[in-house]
Amino acid sequence: MKISIKPGSILKSSKGAAAVFLVWEGSKPSGELKEADGKLGGIVAKLEKAGEFKGAGGSSKVLPTFGRLPCDKIILIGMGKKETLESAYIAGCDLARAMKHSKVSRVSIGLDLDGAKAREFLLGALNADHEYSLKVKYAKPAPKLELTLGGSV
Repeated sequence: MKISIKPGSILKSSKGAAAVFLVWEGSKPSGELKEADGKLGGIVAKLEKAGEFKGAGGSSKVLPTFGRLPCDKIILIGMGKKETLESAYIAGCDLARAMKHSKVSRVSIGLDLDGAKAREFLLGALNADHEYSLKVKYAKPAPKLELTLGGSV
């Protein structure tokens, strides 16, 4: 997995890729996620209201944008309750899995986490990517994942 750090908008830097948003359980869309949700007709808020995605730890959702945003897809990663973030590593693993299953090879993400939790998140993504590569080593080469950190990093 290639990791590059670029300041700026997650949505703008994800053109032709996927924009990833970390969603805390019980939180309402804000910032760029709120902007994206508005352009997608409020789908994120509707998913939460319907109980389809609440930001619980270990959950993820991949949403197509149908050309309404510069990015091709949005990936929501559930972070669990903000007070007890023990799942940063697991959330990183969830991101790598969501990327593999939805055939996304490039993402932009804003990590609104402190240094230690951001490191655990990235370790989870890297380890899950490496584990997947080992599993399919002889079947076919794993796609290279490019992760761009944007936003307020």
